[in-house]
Amino acid sequence: MANPISRFFRRLKAEPTLSGHKIYVGKYQDGEAEYEYVEQDGQQVLDGPISISRKYDYHYKKDGWDRAEGQFDMGLKDGPWVIRKDIKSPPSYAFKLDVNFVKGYVDGKLTYMRVMCPQKDVFDTHFVSCNVHEGRVTGDVEAVLSSARVTGRCDEQGRPDGEWERTINEYEGNDVVTVQTDTEIWEHGVIKESFSIIEKTQERKKSRPYIVTTIDSLLSMNVMSMINFVKVGTLENKIHLRFEAIDYSDYEDYDD
Repeated sequence: MANPISRFFRRLKAEPTLSGHKIYVGKYQDGEAEYEYVEQDGQQVLDGPISISRKYDYHYKKDGWDRAEGQFDMGLKDGPWVIRKDIKSPPSYAFKLDVNFVKGYVDGKLTYMRVMCPQKDVFDTHFVSCNVHEGRVTGDVEAVLSSARVTGRCDEQGRPDGEWERTINEYEGNDVVTVQTDTEIWEHGVIKESFSIIEKTQERKKSRPYIVTTIDSLLSMNVMSMINFVKVGTLENKIHLRFEAIDYSDYEDYDD
């Protein structure tokens, strides 16, 4: 079986490298890599394209794969990166992160997707799309969390602002219908109101806020975990939503 990262560098090798640049192909940390670099003071400085692949044990079977392709500019991640994680054991998982870096920092559109397949032809999807600048999530945020769709927005400081909504959908025959809508009202990082509406009866009740915190967890934990698969060249410490602590004693628990 061909090395999964070879195709990327077969294309690279067909083109001349920049003056003084060299290409490395071989072992890298606990996996394999192909990359372009320059030498400074006896050290390799990544500069140009890189592709990394790592196979690892999952549930005592070697069927987990991490892969990453991107660019470096004198030791710092720069430009578009694609990072993948695949686990074949049942339940199988497929993760993909498309992210852009500028001089080591995440900057631009970020898209994260996780698809779980617990059994044949059954899929559970998590998806988040947003824009990041200087570690702050700004502008519109869209997400899919299993059968629910989330929309919201952050201000220029990365604080949730305005209406964040989660719609829970179900199938009725061949039709998709909304059965519940959860809403959080934010004002520059401060929660003002949280409520749910049962669509069939239009019953409205105060509810425990969780939409913003769920998206924040996906970004600060899941996304950063994938970014840190290749730690070198990353100056970003954390991507998260900036908001004041929520006093949950103000809200009643409920089952969704």
